[in-house]
Amino acid sequence: MILVGLISSIPAMVIFGLIKQRLKNKVSDLKEKIILSFYSFLSVWITFYIVDNGFITQWSEQTIWVLIYSLTIVIGVWIFKFPKDELIE
Repeated sequence: MILVGLISSIPAMVIFGLIKQRLKNKVSDLKEKIILSFYSFLSVWITFYIVDNGFITQWSEQTIWVLIYSLTIVIGVWIFKFPKDELIE
């Protein structure tokens, strides 16, 4: 399960990094966190849907775990501070 989860998460995390890089210094920290939170939540649900689309159509224990997992990622976006670019002199 860990290996499948890692492989499934790599594309989502790469896209997360690309979005983060594009937004750097273009929008406020608040807007950046909102955009990344929305993307994180959505990417988890899309990944699980690709692996098993049945978890959305029928509410189950798996659906609860997907919800908890996606909310954990969103909370992480808000708790951890994004490093600021510092000028090197």
